[in-house]
Amino acid sequence: MGSKDQSPQQISFDTLVPEGRSRRFVRVMPEIQYDECFDYEIPEGLESPLRGQRVHIPWGKKQIIGIVIDHPDQPEVEHCRALLGILDEPPQILPEMIELAEWMAEYYCAPFAQILKGMVPEQVREEKGRHLEQYKVELVTELEDQEVVERLKGAKVQLRAWKALKEMASTGQENTWLSVLLRETRTSQSTWKGLANKGVIRLDRVQKERNPFKDQISAEEPLQLNQEQADVISSIREFWSKGDRKPILIQGVTGSGKTEIYLQLLQGVLQEGETGLVLVPEIALTPQTILRFRRRFEHLGVGIAVLHSRLSTGERHDQWLQIRNGKAQIVIGARSALFAPIEKLGLIIVDEEHEQSYKQEESPRYHARDVAILRAHLQQAAVVLGTATPSLESAYNAQTGKYHLLKLTQRVDQCQLPVIHLLDMKLKNKVMRQKNSQLIHPDLESAIHQRLEKREQVILFLNRRGFSTSLQCPNCGYISECDHCSVPMTYHRKGNYLICHLCDEKSDVPESCPECGFDQFKYQGTGTQKIENTIAELFPSARWQRMDSDAMTRKDSFETTLKAFGKGEIDILIGTQMIAKGLHFPKVTCVGIINVDNTLQMPDFRASERVFQQLVQVAGRAGRGDQRGEVYIQTRTAYHPTIQFARHHDVDGFLEQEIEFRKAMDFPPFQRAVMITFRGREEEKTQYCAQLAARKLREALEGSPIEIPEPTPAPISKLRDHFRFQIFFMTPSIKLVTPSLEKEIREVKWPDGVVAVVDVDPFSLL
Repeated sequence: MGSKDQSPQQISFDTLVPEGRSRRFVRVMPEIQYDECFDYEIPEGLESPLRGQRVHIPWGKKQIIGIVIDHPDQPEVEHCRALLGILDEPPQILPEMIELAEWMAEYYCAPFAQILKGMVPEQVREEKGRHLEQYKVELVTELEDQEVVERLKGAKVQLRAWKALKEMASTGQENTWLSVLLRETRTSQSTWKGLANKGVIRLDRVQKERNPFKDQISAEEPLQLNQEQADVISSIREFWSKGDRKPILIQGVTGSGKTEIYLQLLQGVLQEGETGLVLVPEIALTPQTILRFRRRFEHLGVGIAVLHSRLSTGERHDQWLQIRNGKAQIVIGARSALFAPIEKLGLIIVDEEHEQSYKQEESPRYHARDVAILRAHLQQAAVVLGTATPSLESAYNAQTGKYHLLKLTQRVDQCQLPVIHLLDMKLKNKVMRQKNSQLIHPDLESAIHQRLEKREQVILFLNRRGFSTSLQCPNCGYISECDHCSVPMTYHRKGNYLICHLCDEKSDVPESCPECGFDQFKYQGTGTQKIENTIAELFPSARWQRMDSDAMTRKDSFETTLKAFGKGEIDILIGTQMIAKGLHFPKVTCVGIINVDNTLQMPDFRASERVFQQLVQVAGRAGRGDQRGEVYIQTRTAYHPTIQFARHHDVDGFLEQEIEFRKAMDFPPFQRAVMITFRGREEEKTQYCAQLAARKLREALEGSPIEIPEPTPAPISKLRDHFRFQIFFMTPSIKLVTPSLEKEIREVKWPDGVVAVVDVDPFSLL
């Protein structure tokens, strides 16, 4: 990544350094689409910028921004242009994060510049959030009330405004924001500026941090631990006291109190003057997690910052700067929070470490759990992974001694794990067919009635959005497919339209079949909207809410819905994977899982693992209070081993069987998987490029144990008007293939319209 003579931007040799002085250099990564570093000379009078600091650099006839990567003793070219200036203080990127980015670029075969750029939110990097400046209003307390009244004689509006502020001050609000006063007193800015001119108030223009926490909360003291929890914390502290920073995997059944362990571990870290990072997989989990942490730490003066995609531009800007300026000792967020500029990092917690959402599906295609472990190592911090259903990779690492494994086998407060019933949908009876279109089994319907009569709550899970998954002509078999993707369009009854859930293309529902003219379509498959309609018919007096990405469109939709459910204002919560894990609602005693068979039949070696985790996690939402819960799984494959293991809460049994299967097939974690996807608008050209790449890789890896197969069409062969071909192979080590992937895939200039994507450790094979 050094400077190259062939770059046109390096032709000008305008060094501004007098002879005789020792020369200083920096290596800079430009913040443009250019994955290469360039050397610049630091001119006399300019301080040496720190690693991670942004600087102004000349680029041809322009001036652009770059990030300082290193301070070489000698540049890689004879003549260097001079650095123009330093942009920010302190550096936006920590030195350890540069090392992390270098590792990620090499391991995931991703552009180094892209990774660096992604470590700083766009709102901060481009100052889109900018600081919010407002006026703060304060009474001039040195004046007697009578003197103020005299000064405001004849100014009735000003006198009324002053009295309102005076009343607020009497309740302890000695100063407040002008925007609040304008709203509450229904006055104008000129009124308050007039008061300031008369010397009865002070108006100070200050920066106001946009706080995503709008509500006041009550403090919570640490909870009493049971013996298992106490033993886990004791073991962890013993590891740390010996300087053992090996990753720790806590495998605890749902409801076993893992969050309380996180809280007490963090409290110890804070007492040592260090900070903590907590990663959660879903935005839907964030409100509940944040609330627990705020109740535990805010009253102690601990700053808590959050980073996730539901924040406004301004909130994300201010939260990130709060972290960078050291005002936040705990950071909570989804995957991208991993790159928060946290100094004195003592502990990283990865909750629900098995979750697929920790894997980024766009470049750079990193896995947050694995990168978190490396970040902890670079900053000499500890890392704790928690889950009820460990990923095969983590389970194997614990089995082979790379991780410490600690278990929690009991729920807290003597709560029992729920009873799981399997409802075989192949044996459905005549009554069911007539009553509810085969969607809700009579046993599940009866259980919901019983729980509602007792004023308990129900969760219904189906990982399919929309009303019906496809629209089919029963006469000729025609299925309405997306024009841009090789998948059926999903029917949404609300709005009466068809939509592709991959590219968001919408279309009207045809009045008749385009192929044969038949005018009565059949709606195939079931989505959450259809379940919602069925619930409305079966339980008309119940209060229900659908929770999926179609329904949760407002910024605060997740938090508002979960608060309402927690208060008992919703009886039945219907949703997709966002309700499947991590949520704690003691009144939920019944969970219905509508269908998991489709996922089980997907062409993916992780299908069984994914279904097992989903079943156990969703089932774990039931019976977390005084009443034992029940779970009803509707399935056509009731005797599948994965479903049977889930039915008996047998995590260890499933892991043992699945690890043996992976070992026999030489699948991860016994080897590393690599997926290369070629996509292009012209099918033949794209296929040819994929075939050429496969041949080049075979030649480059000849003599190694790695077998490169012929490219095949992806399971979703067309996506957003692009045809897709895949090369999927295994390797004992990523290092064996990295040079070849760089040379034969990433550095090749493919024909116009053809893009090659490398995905190391892929999670989605579609």
